[in-house]
Amino acid sequence: MYTSGSTGTPKGVTVTHRDVVNGVLALAHSVGIGPGTRVLAGTSVNFDVSVFEIVTTLAHGGVVEVVQDVLALAERGGWSGGVVSTVPSVLAGILDQVGGKIHADAVVFAGEALPAALVDRVRDAIPGVRVINAYGQSGVVLRHRLHRRRDLDRHRGRPHRHAAAQYAHPCARPRPPARGPGSRG
Repeated sequence: MYTSGSTGTPKGVTVTHRDVVNGVLALAHSVGIGPGTRVLAGTSVNFDVSVFEIVTTLAHGGVVEVVQDVLALAERGGWSGGVVSTVPSVLAGILDQVGGKIHADAVVFAGEALPAALVDRVRDAIPGVRVINAYGQSGVVLRHRLHRRRDLDRHRGRPHRHAAAQYAHPCARPRPPARGPGSRG
């Protein structure tokens, strides 16, 4: 499994079975994936986001629509379903072409920083959509849901249910762990 982290350069990470199970349960709840939910999956199976797109969806009775990448939305002239999962830069590049032609309950961004201006553009182009920043899914699978613009000022989200995250101070001194609901320790 590979993740780009904050560098943009793929690097290997270990994602345990426990991490995948906790992530699948928490992400489905956060995003609203249930029986029959259609999820557009355009991420390589070598990257951590594919676990969300495929395993989470199938484990909850959803339908996975596999495309080579999200650029397929521009080629087809739009899409209608439950969840679009993509990196911010890709959707930003095609949003003007497909704005008003995408109908989705949620857009989940991961893989790179999410600019506030893009959140506004997505909400304008897809009325009523929930925008979720899932940046940092590997390891403890962090989550940060964006309901209000001021939330964008927070650098980190909070851990998923049953998970904890340990952050290091810039001088490499550990900070107290952030704990999600239901975590132990």
